[in-house]
Amino acid sequence: MNLFSLAIIALTGCKGCGSTPGEDSGVDWVDNDADGYASDEDCNDDDAAINPAADEICDGIDNDCDEGIDDDAIDAITFFTDADEDGYGDAATEAAACEQPSGTVDNGDDCDDENADINPDGVEVCDGADNDCNDEIDDNPTDPLTFYEDADADGYGNPDSTTEACEAADGWTADNTDCDDGEPNANPGLTEECDDGIDNDCDGTDNDCSASGTISLGSSDVIYLGEDGTQLGTPARGMGDLDGDGNVDLAASARAYGDNEGAVYLVSGPVTAGTWDITSVASGVITGEAASDSLFGVWPLGDGALVVSAKSHDTAGNNAGRIYVFDSPPTGEVSAADADAILDGEAEGDQAGVISYGGDLTGDGINDLLASATNNDQNGSNTGAAYVVAGPVSSGSLADSHIRLYGSADSDKLGSGLSAAGDLNGDGINDWLVGVPYDSSAVTDQGTVLVFIGGDHEGTLSPADADTSYSGEGTADEAGWGLAQAGDHDGDGLDDFLASSRRHDVDGNNSAGAVYLITGITGGDLGSVSVAKLEGGAEDDKLSNNDGLGDFDGDGQNDVVVASNSSDEAGDGAGAAYVFYGPLSGTWGVGAADITYTGQGVGDGAGSPVGFVGDTNGDGLDDLFIGARTADVGGTDNGAAYLLFGSGL
Repeated sequence: MNLFSLAIIALTGCKGCGSTPGEDSGVDWVDNDADGYASDEDCNDDDAAINPAADEICDGIDNDCDEGIDDDAIDAITFFTDADEDGYGDAATEAAACEQPSGTVDNGDDCDDENADINPDGVEVCDGADNDCNDEIDDNPTDPLTFYEDADADGYGNPDSTTEACEAADGWTADNTDCDDGEPNANPGLTEECDDGIDNDCDGTDNDCSASGTISLGSSDVIYLGEDGTQLGTPARGMGDLDGDGNVDLAASARAYGDNEGAVYLVSGPVTAGTWDITSVASGVITGEAASDSLFGVWPLGDGALVVSAKSHDTAGNNAGRIYVFDSPPTGEVSAADADAILDGEAEGDQAGVISYGGDLTGDGINDLLASATNNDQNGSNTGAAYVVAGPVSSGSLADSHIRLYGSADSDKLGSGLSAAGDLNGDGINDWLVGVPYDSSAVTDQGTVLVFIGGDHEGTLSPADADTSYSGEGTADEAGWGLAQAGDHDGDGLDDFLASSRRHDVDGNNSAGAVYLITGITGGDLGSVSVAKLEGGAEDDKLSNNDGLGDFDGDGQNDVVVASNSSDEAGDGAGAAYVFYGPLSGTWGVGAADITYTGQGVGDGAGSPVGFVGDTNGDGLDDLFIGARTADVGGTDNGAAYLLFGSGL
C-alpha cells in the first residue's frame, strides 16, 4: 500500500469522525463492542451495554446515548412530594428519579398533604375529616361521644340504652336523664302532675302529691251506704274484673240484711265518685237462703267466678255453715241457693264459711278455694279445720275436700286466719297460710301461723304437717288472726306475706296489736324474723286487719295498710286504717303511718276489713276499700264502705 492509500484510510476510516455512512458509501465503520452500532453512533463503542437502543438505568452513565445521564431510567424510583412532612406523599405529585429528591417520600398514600395529622397512621377523631385515610369520615373514632336512645322523642335519653358516635343519629340524644323512655310525659323538664301514675319530673318522688296526715273517711272519694240496720261493710272487697269489661268490680256485704239472712252487693266498675245508697248502684245482690244465715263472706275466685258464705246456715246441722260458688257474677237479686256449686260444713256447729281466694294451690293450673270452719270438733272441741277445695268446685261437703287440715288441741280455732300467700318459694304454685290464734303449745294463746307449700299436700293433715310455722312473741298474743299477701315487697323475686298478733302488748299497752311483714319461709318467732313490725298505738286497739297487695302512691312499690276497728283516734270505737308507703323495714308505731284514715263517728268500727282493690277509676293507681259495718251515716247501723282513690304520682 502506497502512502496515498494510507492517507485516505486515515482520513475516512474512523466511526467517531462524524457522519453515518450511507448504504452505498462504500465505507465500512468500525463496531468495536459488537453491539450493532458503529462507532459513529455508539457513544461508548467499548461497552456493548451502551448504545442508542439501550435502556437507561440508574448508574450515572448515559446508557442510551441521548446525552442525558440517568434520565427516564427504567429502574428509577417513584417519589411523591411530602409537603406536610408526615412520611406520606401526595399521589398527585408522582415523579420518578434515581435519587430521592428533597421533600419527597416513596409513597403516595396521604389523603391530605397539607395536614401532618392526616395520613394512614393518623388517629381517627370526631372532626369531620378522614384522619386515617381509609375513605371513611369519623369511623371508629378514638374520641366518640356517648348517645342515649330517646324512644319517646322527648329529648331525654334512656341511660340504659347507649351507642357511641360522633353525632347523634335520629332517635338518639346526648342526654341520659329520662326515667321512663316509653313515656313522653316523663322527663326532667316537666312539672309533676298529681294522680296520673307517672313520675313526670323524674325526681323519684311524688312531689307531695300523695295523701298524708290524718283524714276522715267522710272525705272518701266514694262512699257506699247500707240500708238502715243492715251493717254494710264487712267485708268490703275488690273483686277483680268479674264481668269481663276491663274494669275492677267491688263487693260489700250487709250481714244483718233482711231477717239477718245477710246479703252481698256487687258493684260493677268503673265507679263514680260521690256518696251512694248501695241499693242504687249495685249491679247484683246475693241474699242468704234463710233467716239468721248471716251471709257476708265474699271473695273472687278468678275467671269471673266468686264465692260467698254463710257461717250460720243450718242445712248440714245447726250452724254448720255453707259456701256458695257462682261461675259468673249474677245480675239483679238472686238467692245464694242459685249458686252453681254449694259446699256444706262437715257437722253441726262447725260454722264453715271463712273463705279466701287461693289461686292454684295444687299445681294443676286451676284456681282453688280456701275455706275453714273454726268451730270444727274433729280432734276436740273447737279445734278448727281448714280446707283446700280443688277447682273447678262442685257441690258436696267440705269433708270431701282435696286437703282437710284439722286442729290438734281444744279451742285452738284453727282457720281463724286464712289466706293464700302467693308463691313463697318460686316454684310457680301458690302457697297458703292458716292462723291458729289460740295455739297454746308453747305458752297460752301465743298463736301460730302455719305455712303450707302449694302442690306438696293432699288428704288429711295436722298442724305438724306444715312446711314451716311462725309463733307469736308471747303469752296471749293470738298470732294468726290477720293474714294477707304482700307481693314481692323486698324485690327478691319471691312473694312475701303479712301476719298479725291482735293482742300483742306494746309499751305497756295491753292488746295494742301488731302486724308483721315476713319475707322468706324460715319460720320462727314473728318478732325475730319479720323485716318490719307495725304496732298498735293504744290499749285494746287490737291492730290486726291488713293488706299488702297495692301500690297506693304509684311509686312502683307495694304499700301496706293495717287497721284497728276499735281505735279511739276519732272517737270511742270509731276505728282507723293506717297506710305505710313501701318499702318497709324496722319497727313503727301507727303514729308514724303516712296516712291515717279515721272513722266518721263513735262506734263506726272502721277498718274491718281493709284492703287494696286495684285501680277502680282508671288513674293507674291502686285504690283502698275500707268497711265500717256499724257506722251510723244516714241511719242506724246502716254501715258504710269507703273507697279511696290512690294518691301519688
